[in-house]
Amino acid sequence: MAHILDITEDTQNGLRLNILLVNRCTQRLRLVFDSKVPPNTLMSFLNTNKRAIKELANRHIINKSQTDKLFPPVGDATSKNFDVSLLYKLLRNFCGLPDPIAGWGNKPPATDRSVAGAIETIHWYRNKYSHPLTMEVDGLSFESAWQEISEAMKILGEDAALIDNVKEASFPSNNCIERLAKFDFTSEVNYYTSRHHRGTREWVFQQVSEWFLDRGSDSRVLLIIGNAGMGKSVIAAQICERMKDQGLLGGLHFCQYNNQRRRKPELILHSLAKHLCASLPGFKDILTGQLASVSEKELASMTVEDLFTHLLQETTNMLNDPGENMLLVVDALDECEHNGRNILLDVIVSEFHKLPSWIKFLVTGRPENEMAVKLSHLKPLVLDARDKNNQQDIELFFRDGLQGILPDSCMAENVTRLVQKVDGLMLYAHYCIQYIEDKRDSLKPENVSEIFPLGIASVYEDYFDRLQKNLGIEDGPFSDFLASLAAARSPLPVTIASKLLGLCLDGEGDSSKQIQKTAGCISSLLPIRNDCIDVFHKSIIDWLSCPQLYRRHRFSVDVDRGEELLSHACQKIFHSIEDRHDVLPKFSPEEQYALQHGIYHTIAFANVLGSQNNSNLFRYVCSLKLLHAKLQSKVCDVFLVIKELQSVRSILKLPEDDSLELEDCITCLRRHPYVIMENPKRLFQFLINEADTVAMSLEAWSVVLQQTQKDELPLLLEVVNRAQSKDPVIAKFRCKGNVNCCDVLNNERQSLLLCGCKGGFVHMFSLETGMELWCCQGNDLEVWPEEERCDYCLFVPQHQAVIHGRFDIALSFGGEAIQLFPDNKHTFIDASASQDRKKLVTREKNLTADLLVWELETGKLLARLHEPQATVSVTCCTISPCGQFVVSGSLDHGVAVWDTATSDLKCQHHVFRDESPYYVDYLSGFEENSKFVVLNSSKNQFLTICELGEGPSETKRAIELKLGSTHKSLGVSRDGAHLYLCGYSKLASSCSFPFNVRTVPISCVTRWEYARDVDSERVLLRDYETVYMCHSLESTSSEIVMDGGVQAISFSGDGGRIYVLSKNGMNVYEASSGRFLTGNTAINNANAFAMSPNGTAILTQRKDNYEIYNSTLEHQRTSERPGRNQTFFRYIDDDRVLFVSKQGKVEVWNLSGGNFTFESACRSLRTECCDTFSFKKNGETYFRLLCCDRRGVLELRHSFNRLRYTNTVPKSEITTCCKFSPHGASVTTGHINGTLRIWDGHKLELKGTLNGGDVPVKDCAYLIQDLGDIIVSLHKSGVLKVWDAFRRRQYELGFMNFDGKVCALETSPVNPQVCVALENKTVILNVHLRI
Repeated sequence: MAHILDITEDTQNGLRLNILLVNRCTQRLRLVFDSKVPPNTLMSFLNTNKRAIKELANRHIINKSQTDKLFPPVGDATSKNFDVSLLYKLLRNFCGLPDPIAGWGNKPPATDRSVAGAIETIHWYRNKYSHPLTMEVDGLSFESAWQEISEAMKILGEDAALIDNVKEASFPSNNCIERLAKFDFTSEVNYYTSRHHRGTREWVFQQVSEWFLDRGSDSRVLLIIGNAGMGKSVIAAQICERMKDQGLLGGLHFCQYNNQRRRKPELILHSLAKHLCASLPGFKDILTGQLASVSEKELASMTVEDLFTHLLQETTNMLNDPGENMLLVVDALDECEHNGRNILLDVIVSEFHKLPSWIKFLVTGRPENEMAVKLSHLKPLVLDARDKNNQQDIELFFRDGLQGILPDSCMAENVTRLVQKVDGLMLYAHYCIQYIEDKRDSLKPENVSEIFPLGIASVYEDYFDRLQKNLGIEDGPFSDFLASLAAARSPLPVTIASKLLGLCLDGEGDSSKQIQKTAGCISSLLPIRNDCIDVFHKSIIDWLSCPQLYRRHRFSVDVDRGEELLSHACQKIFHSIEDRHDVLPKFSPEEQYALQHGIYHTIAFANVLGSQNNSNLFRYVCSLKLLHAKLQSKVCDVFLVIKELQSVRSILKLPEDDSLELEDCITCLRRHPYVIMENPKRLFQFLINEADTVAMSLEAWSVVLQQTQKDELPLLLEVVNRAQSKDPVIAKFRCKGNVNCCDVLNNERQSLLLCGCKGGFVHMFSLETGMELWCCQGNDLEVWPEEERCDYCLFVPQHQAVIHGRFDIALSFGGEAIQLFPDNKHTFIDASASQDRKKLVTREKNLTADLLVWELETGKLLARLHEPQATVSVTCCTISPCGQFVVSGSLDHGVAVWDTATSDLKCQHHVFRDESPYYVDYLSGFEENSKFVVLNSSKNQFLTICELGEGPSETKRAIELKLGSTHKSLGVSRDGAHLYLCGYSKLASSCSFPFNVRTVPISCVTRWEYARDVDSERVLLRDYETVYMCHSLESTSSEIVMDGGVQAISFSGDGGRIYVLSKNGMNVYEASSGRFLTGNTAINNANAFAMSPNGTAILTQRKDNYEIYNSTLEHQRTSERPGRNQTFFRYIDDDRVLFVSKQGKVEVWNLSGGNFTFESACRSLRTECCDTFSFKKNGETYFRLLCCDRRGVLELRHSFNRLRYTNTVPKSEITTCCKFSPHGASVTTGHINGTLRIWDGHKLELKGTLNGGDVPVKDCAYLIQDLGDIIVSLHKSGVLKVWDAFRRRQYELGFMNFDGKVCALETSPVNPQVCVALENKTVILNVHLRI
């Protein structure tokens, strides 16, 4: 059983101190150091002090690992790689700081408030707590240390709130280490070590040992390269065994080209870290602290560089030098290459020197691979077939192997000839001995070397001949098996192989015995792992299928035949999966293979036969059961499925109905990729509500019914008002940080999206599939101060490159750093390119009055734009689509227009109110003689349009348009012909613009910002870390009523209507269809309303005025009621209304007779939220009132007997909402930490807790009593969840995600319906529990 780390209170104290010291303290000291030595002067600073640094190294004050960070073997130094210890030594010795009161190296007294004293305090505690034998710290020591460290950090400028956040952070109860993947290579090591011949490769082991034991060497990585068959994996396994016996093996990994998981770089780093947990004392405790504040979602989204830093670099640098080196081994690193890029290799090259010097890394690979080129500076150990040592090893191997087979008299001659035959390949020699042993009964000693076939190809031929005989298979089935083996996309399942060989027929009773027999025969030649047949070397596949490389032989196969066979085999498996009525938690190897590769084989076979085999392809591609099984089994992610569906679309000529069904699948997956990956079953929920074809929606219903577990009720959420609530989103792209800019390259050959994000991240996505192609943070690209980091990037298609803040170094389309314009050392923080990508205008820093215009073909500076009298800084800039004009906005509230051809100032305007423009763009009309127009989008939602004059002194009239509180201007298309506006704005559409430009309203979600247009029909919007590709809403039907700025919603008493109060007024909709019934725009600026139980009166609040309307929204009367600051009001019965103020004053007023008549009052809590439940007793109406305050206190008041009950929740779990059940038996509260608590509705006793995650609950409600205890919760992230309160679990499909700000939630008092209010619309949902 796996060991579970017991995280006690003392352990948590130790973890918190380490998180503070490693994360916050390191960052704070780095900022202090960067203020003394700006990042762009760091190399000059280090070179100036190089001699003094070396003296400190000679005195062992700076260790080898720290020296490597200052003068790295690859790339330039950056302070981001400096830990607390190194930063302390640099600040102390080279930055001119005065000595602390107690002197350097001593703990300062509490009275020392100097910067040097704060630095010394942090360093002192870092030495005490970051190198522990145990992570436990008792409470008193923790509080004392925390107080002193936090005070020191505050002196250095740290925000106290950030320190408190670390102290209050909660730790998961489960072991966070268990979230890491780990691979067990015991079988691989045993297999390869069994093939090692004693006495051979000692010269390799000796060199490795000398390199490994040399603790003074700069060499951290040893590369062993050799051609196929040289025995690299055997050497790696033997080294692992030897190091393990000495306790010096840190971790190992054997990559496999045909195993996606074992060659995925993220999982390799996971596994290495987990190996170190078992092999390196103290590593596990520190890693636990590192991961304690990292959520599972954050861990899954980390880049390879992030994982290296988080799992290996930071963790190992917190450990003391153990006194002995530790070895990490990765075999066949070259097989980690994917899409032409080896990310793990890039990390080794650029990041590995940041590890402590006592960690060494051994990798193996082939010489013809990119790996050998990138690591050539490491002086690799080359396994040369002609090397004397290698020849001697093979000679020893033959001499020992032939003992007892050949007499001594002919031994030497035969050994010499055999050594010549195998051409230096140990693999060939191994099979030579096996061949001779098999033939020993017919051998004559004098002709051993003559009868042995020449070349490794002959060895393969002989062994496949023996395999065929052992299996007793005819040529036809055996050839089919080999063809399938050659065509297989990953190791071939034994069950499929058995059926191809005819040894195991479908439905055969004793098939398991036949499969075991097949596996037994095959495994003697071909390794079988996880019930799948692998090849011991890739050259076998080449030998079978590439006659141009190896001569044609009797076992040569046609790969197309293999595609056909695997296509048919996978189709049979598809049928068996579809025939199931449930989804198994595990899938067999053959099912996983079919789900992962079946469509590929079917497409490949269809391409061979043209259109003859297309009949079944559509059926399998659009089968919802198969799509769900692919995602559930995790053999494919959503983006691979999208790519597969799109590839089928280009092959098949489908009827219109089928084509629409295929588009439904693609659209659904692209719109919700991340949610579906978390829970694949939600695919059905989305299709039911979003599919345009009835057939696809009905199939989703059917699958849900079939796959529902016996012990639970099926539940689905059906959107009623689909036309009104439909989103324009086409696809989503999720990045690592807040997105600052986007660029698009969309032509016949490429369709790519580029995102520049906060933190220096650059992402590239496929526009069509949404798949992330690569992401890098690019530390080597950061040459600007932290406050002026460039988050702008763009495509330079003529060089197949991406520029990001600088011109000398760029990123290739594969994500690798390349030289672009090495002589151009200029940097920039903002830029804009012309439509033809020939010119680029840049802003070098925040405080500058200059703009630079560049030629992107050569990197040549074309113009420097500078106004001679300029005294203010440019805040934003853009270039016209034609590339001739540059527009800039500056801090003096003005806009300037430049002609790049002459560098002259064309015109200038000072037209803005009290703030500088934060966005400018360039518009042109459709007519050639149209005047150019400048657009400014200011923060107060004004759109300012300036007509360009003919000269600098001429000022044209400026037009200013206010778009309304729920709308703001977004941007301009690349061709300058389209102005994109956020929201459906009647005001904007009715404006008479002074130019012929079409306005396109794209989204009602006001927090989205315009990023870039893709084409005339699609645009990109950004919202925090997500980019949305959307259709415009230009074709929205005029009949659709849009609610802007929704304030509150309510069902009528009979459940037939829904009332929606927004900033634009109040609208009424039919609950069963979502059809608009009536509206009243006069009810605007109201912030709340309440309906009487009989539905005849609607009470609205506008500040302190209350107005009453009837059910058809006709005004009845207005009244100003005594009392102010009401936070809540609700009808108790048809005449009386309960009011609760912010201060907790509770009042009941009677509204009968047209006036407010006071009845009673009492005092309650300062209210955060509250709810009431009305009931009748003895002919009188009474109520129960629940009030919740921000201190965690809950109070329940009974008006009948005037009893009062209280309870509490932790202060950190503020109550955000509360709601009584329909019959008042229970009440549910929602909390800021995402939990729901269920209380007794009479005495406020806790009945249960529902864990809804860590996102605050916005609102909650009960469904009708007939359905049982069903609770609906709405979270601030936009997620709606339906809960079975009795079983205390969430319904699997009781989930819906909304894009946009959520405002309120209401449930029908009569029907199983939910209404969700977003800021721009309402969504009505039918809840189906029995379908």
